[in-house]
Amino acid sequence: MTDITEPIPAEQELVAPIEQVEASWLDRSLVSLTTWNWEKTAWTALLIAALIIRVVALDNRTASHDESEHAWFAYNLFNGAGYQHSPVYHGPFAYHVLALFYLLFGVSDVTARLPTAFFGVGIVWLIWFLRPWIGRFGAFFAALLVTISPALVHYARHTRHDTFEIFFFVLLLVAVFRYLADDERSARWLYVGAAALSFMLAIKEVAFIDGATVGGFLVLILLYRWQGWRLKRDYPEEEREAPLFSTTRRDWLVLLGGVVLSLVGIVVFRLLGLADAGTDAMNTALKLAVVVAPPLIAVVLAGLYVRRRDDEETAPAFGVATDVVVLMATLILPWLAPFLIKALGYDPLNYTTGIMASFSVVAALVGVAAVVGLLWNARRWLVAAAIFTGIFVVFFTTFFTNGQGIATGVVGSLGHWLSQQEVARGGQPWYYYLLVTPLYEFLPLLLSIPVLFRAYVQRNRVSIVLLIAMLVAIGLWLGLGVLQGEGGTESSLVNDALRAIALALIFLAAAWGGLNAHPSRNQYFVAFLPFLILFNWVAYTIAGEKMPWLVTHISLPMCIAGGYWLGTVVERVEWRTAWRRGALWAALLTIVFIAALLGLLRSQPFQDRSLGGLSQTGQWLAALVVGAVAIYLLAKLAGRLGVRTLLRVSGLTLVLLLGLWTVRTSYALSFINQNTVNEFLFYAHASPDPLMDMREIEDISRRTVGDKQMRIAYDDDASWPFNWYLSTWPNAAYFGANPSREAFADAPVALVGSSNLDKARPYLSRDYYEFDRRLIWWPNEDYKNTSWEKIKQGITDPTKRREFLDVVLWRKFPTPLNQWPLVHRYSLFVRKDIANELWDFGAEPAAFAPVVDPYEQGLREVVATQVIGLGQGSGEGQLNTPRNMVAADDGTIYVADSGNHRIQVFVPDGTPLRSWGTSCELYTDGQPGCVDPDGSGPLQLGDGQIREPWGIAIGPNGNIYVADTWNHRIVVFDPQGNFVRKWGTFVTTDGEAVGGEGGFWGPRAVTFDGAGNLYVTDTGNKRIQVFDSDGGYLGQYGGGGVVPGRFDEPVGLAMLPRENGAPGGELFVADTWNRRVQVFDVTFTDNLSGGGVAGRPEFTFVREWPVEGWSSQSVVNKPYLAVDSEGFVYVTDPELWRVLVFDREGTFKATFGVFGNEAQSFALPNGVAIGPENTVLVADADNHRVMVFPPVR
Repeated sequence: MTDITEPIPAEQELVAPIEQVEASWLDRSLVSLTTWNWEKTAWTALLIAALIIRVVALDNRTASHDESEHAWFAYNLFNGAGYQHSPVYHGPFAYHVLALFYLLFGVSDVTARLPTAFFGVGIVWLIWFLRPWIGRFGAFFAALLVTISPALVHYARHTRHDTFEIFFFVLLLVAVFRYLADDERSARWLYVGAAALSFMLAIKEVAFIDGATVGGFLVLILLYRWQGWRLKRDYPEEEREAPLFSTTRRDWLVLLGGVVLSLVGIVVFRLLGLADAGTDAMNTALKLAVVVAPPLIAVVLAGLYVRRRDDEETAPAFGVATDVVVLMATLILPWLAPFLIKALGYDPLNYTTGIMASFSVVAALVGVAAVVGLLWNARRWLVAAAIFTGIFVVFFTTFFTNGQGIATGVVGSLGHWLSQQEVARGGQPWYYYLLVTPLYEFLPLLLSIPVLFRAYVQRNRVSIVLLIAMLVAIGLWLGLGVLQGEGGTESSLVNDALRAIALALIFLAAAWGGLNAHPSRNQYFVAFLPFLILFNWVAYTIAGEKMPWLVTHISLPMCIAGGYWLGTVVERVEWRTAWRRGALWAALLTIVFIAALLGLLRSQPFQDRSLGGLSQTGQWLAALVVGAVAIYLLAKLAGRLGVRTLLRVSGLTLVLLLGLWTVRTSYALSFINQNTVNEFLFYAHASPDPLMDMREIEDISRRTVGDKQMRIAYDDDASWPFNWYLSTWPNAAYFGANPSREAFADAPVALVGSSNLDKARPYLSRDYYEFDRRLIWWPNEDYKNTSWEKIKQGITDPTKRREFLDVVLWRKFPTPLNQWPLVHRYSLFVRKDIANELWDFGAEPAAFAPVVDPYEQGLREVVATQVIGLGQGSGEGQLNTPRNMVAADDGTIYVADSGNHRIQVFVPDGTPLRSWGTSCELYTDGQPGCVDPDGSGPLQLGDGQIREPWGIAIGPNGNIYVADTWNHRIVVFDPQGNFVRKWGTFVTTDGEAVGGEGGFWGPRAVTFDGAGNLYVTDTGNKRIQVFDSDGGYLGQYGGGGVVPGRFDEPVGLAMLPRENGAPGGELFVADTWNRRVQVFDVTFTDNLSGGGVAGRPEFTFVREWPVEGWSSQSVVNKPYLAVDSEGFVYVTDPELWRVLVFDREGTFKATFGVFGNEAQSFALPNGVAIGPENTVLVADADNHRVMVFPPVR
């Protein structure tokens, strides 16, 4: 063993050199890993700016209606409640991404908006990959325009689907045009494109428009190259190959023939009526055979031909565009199944009875796609199809937990989207985007015009012919539309044909012009830009649903095209030379000239000689002089810089100014006005109130019971956005549209929408403070009713012009936000003890003493002895919101079946006997439903018909008198329902009992005295009218006011007649909005003995008593009265679901009824009447029944 200290013998020394081991990348200098330059520095700064703009202060805006729905559905998925795809709420991708962010970062408004913010930055980043086609400067400027775009910024800060879809659309563009420009035809770009397309379909149905844009342009490329449309002088030497498809045309003709045969078969099948013959099974088989057989035959023939051709070693000459067309078409083909399903007469949204038909059609289309794809390139198609299908299945089935998602995705997505185009949600005019887009995207719009101009205006015969043909078709289309007006079907068909021709020429000219100017494969993207811009403008304009968030899809291509054009202009300026020769001065003088021009336009000179008028004239003259000097100096600079350079520098200066204004517009939209409604890019937008209320509520909860532990009651009308905001509150109580004492029990806070306020206030008004709030509001939409006269007035009227400019420049409307009319409201209720304890109102809190219901001690549980009505409906014995009834001496009950616009008669045991009456709207345009019962006879239109009767009484001769409320008249029938007479028309007396004799605003109640005189409450005119039994006018009393003898919304009437049958008696009136019962002694002057005919009625005020109820002024809170033979007065309190009982002096005796549908409960008691033996009849309108109770004392 050798000692380690001994030297190694020479013969043992290593003579072979030691191999050098390559250093790990971990050991390399960070700078050496990449080549860093100023371009990458600028892009990094831009991406950081885009990120800051999109993520800062994401929690300062209230979640809008749609936004809160999206966030809430994602929360359910995150929370384990699951998610099932529904086409109503678009694709599943967004919900899965949001759920992931909840998992990573928690649940809040911020985390619900972060995904779209990050994808918005991703859109900016993806534009980097467009550099090979639009240039380094063009790509940077395009990314800059996207970064500051008001629409793209705002909706990247918004929980919506559009930002996700745009990201993958840009990715699809990158993949497609990279493949077109790639000499190697690398399959990876096809796979990226397949993934992008699948993600687009998993996000939102506008993917069909984007897919059609790309696919349509690729088809036009094929036609362009196939037909040799390019001018000979424009062909590069290396591209003068044989026409495309020269050896494969037969394949495609066979396939095309198969598709045509399918379409012809469908038309023949429908025209011959075969869809209505035979059994369902036979029909289904025949339909499917007609649709499926021709394509399958075509595919088989094509396969046989290709196989024979391959045997002959004649390889297909598919072009790169063909590859993408085949791949996209075969992947998307099954998603087009709704078109065929509808053509077969089925509903694509029916996933139950029509599922087999849908499955068969989809299966057939999948088979066609697979055969064509495999014939094209088996390996590439299988990989691409696997990627596409894998993404689809994972998301639409929510990781294999929802099998139905396959059907709702493939069939439901397009099916529902097409149905919504007919609905045209929002009801926007066709010119909506022409108005809204320039208000925000004015800079991309301006910069993209040269790109469009270059595509359409070229010095060659084809371009000129296409342009002229396009303009002629557009002119004929628009001209026919103006002449046609509301023309017939034939004109409409011609108009549609002209529109189709015009649109086809628009797209064809755009594509041809782009391809002619940029003919090589690596220039196809630039050629695509004008086509993309025009296609999106037209597609979204034609689509039925027009919404502000869709402006993002119009803005994106303009940003890219505008950035491309701006980059070419910048690159054409020799900046070093221009700088030395005064480019800076040219820019400054351009700014001065623009400022002077604005001064000229703003001032109104030579108006008058007042101090203000002279000041305006002076400003105008000063602006004129400054502008002239600026023009002179710019002209001098043109000699040094050159005219073209000067124009470019001045143009770029204008672009810079417009860019700064774009930044200002974007900042105002997303940060200043984000919670208001003075921006046109908002729709159904949330006000700031819900967010402020939630912060207050969180504070109350934290200081009382703990963080988010407080019980909060809320209803269906305020459910959005509160469903989302209360999703993490375990004790939040949702009571829908049915408030009750139980719903508000132990709830310090309640949130109630305006539609339920009248039902909820009776429970809350005593113990809670109420705060009026705005839930959702809508932007000003006066543009919907525009006309040439309004446009002319807006231009010529200085005031209108000023208002218009205020809106365009500053979003300042004449109507202040606190008076905004287009708003849906809700109320925040805070219990008084909590408010007095926690909120500082600037004074010491007063001791809180809950208000006690004065009637609570008299509550009785009285069970109905009889319930009349067979449920809601229009059939025999069924009732629909009955408002009143009357009982004859023999117990027969006549019911004002108001919702059915009829009178229905029941025998005493509740068996239906007869009914009469149909709806007639005499005061509606066209008088819908009204008929003339005897043609040319004496009766008139609408005689014997009624419209929502509210009052009913039996006259002394047994005739039935009906208050035909909304036909503004009294109608009389005999007991069998035969029409006897009518009187009354619509009149208004402005709330005074003067004039308008015999006419009505809306008669509500009718009652008789012992002599047969009829008393009618004319509610809207705030008076009582008196007639004899034949309708002869006797007198009126009342008028609006609060003093005794005056009324505010008088409704119910009850008469305690005189014992000797004399006219008059003690009249009880439900003075609703004054919340009291008034009692009058009615006498008559110049009475005629015994005849029931009297002179002028005299009303003497006797007494009144308050009613602790009737607080609502809703259209259904109409109380009625009845007096029994012993003088007990029954008063309905509709929206507190009870009947109050008083003696004739007004002393409270009892109350009965609670909310519900049981035999002792009411849903909305309106009418009340006395039956035989003082039984009490109540019309329980919202339970659609009449109830009979024993006397209550």
